[in-house]
Amino acid sequence: MKDNNFSLFVGISLLANYSDQQLIRFATVLAVSVNIVLAVLKLIIGIVIGSTALLADGIDSFLDIITSIFAYIGVRVANRPPDTSHPYGHEKMEIFFSLGIFVLITYSSIQILFIAINQFLSQQEFIFNISGLIVAIFSVGLKILISYAILRVGNQVHSPALIANAKNFRTDVFSSVLVGVSMIFAYFQIGILDSVMAIVICVLIGYTGLTIFFEGWNILVDKAPPEEVLIQLHSLAMEEPGVKEVHLIRARTIQGGIMGDLHILVEPSLTVLEGHNISEKVTFRLKTELNASMIVHLEPFVAEESLQELIKDGSE
Repeated sequence: MKDNNFSLFVGISLLANYSDQQLIRFATVLAVSVNIVLAVLKLIIGIVIGSTALLADGIDSFLDIITSIFAYIGVRVANRPPDTSHPYGHEKMEIFFSLGIFVLITYSSIQILFIAINQFLSQQEFIFNISGLIVAIFSVGLKILISYAILRVGNQVHSPALIANAKNFRTDVFSSVLVGVSMIFAYFQIGILDSVMAIVICVLIGYTGLTIFFEGWNILVDKAPPEEVLIQLHSLAMEEPGVKEVHLIRARTIQGGIMGDLHILVEPSLTVLEGHNISEKVTFRLKTELNASMIVHLEPFVAEESLQELIKDGSE
């Protein structure tokens, strides 16, 4: 799959066509490289100037390195072709890696939260240092670009793990903004807000983790897609010539699409081949327009009056 409009500006303009595997590698290398730089800067400067908020942001960037690697491994495993042991493929394996990202994010937010609360209760005030503000501004700009790039890749290759990683980057943008705000307040000698901002950062990180968890969980438990999607499935199937009625629609959310089955009613006078051709066209229409992999069952269409007569004849 290729996207002629995929582009990103990170120092230079990137405009090219990529295969799915190239995009996945690109997103992973980009995420890991950026986070290594940011983690080192934030951790060193955070320790030197004594900023808990910047230190919390640095630990988060360090964990982002691990989550990016998790996302890459998850996508590689999910893209393995079906085999005799896994005839439906390995797509759900990626969800476990997304849940692994949730565990790491949650653990890190709890650890940082304890540090921030301890600093707040002990009334430790942070003293302003310009280097902290520079790192925060640099981090905001860079992570806006990176989150956009990874989200585009995740949507293009239909990868929950990459999308989860992009959302984590997006939360990091707000975290770095809060670090910058704490630096500005410290400039006006309100250093106690450094620990407050660190607590807020932990809450944001935790919220992102919960969002990733519930999205992955919904796929694991085969949650049905929204009602409007089911209505679309019905409408598209009804648009196919020869389909008289559609019912018994069952669908579940999968990686980047929908899977399920439905029943179409056709004229009973049709041959098996004619009915099969209609079902194939319905299957193709649903796949191309909604990315829905649906098994289409055939049933004879019987008018209500004819049905009542059949029931009456059968009871005599």
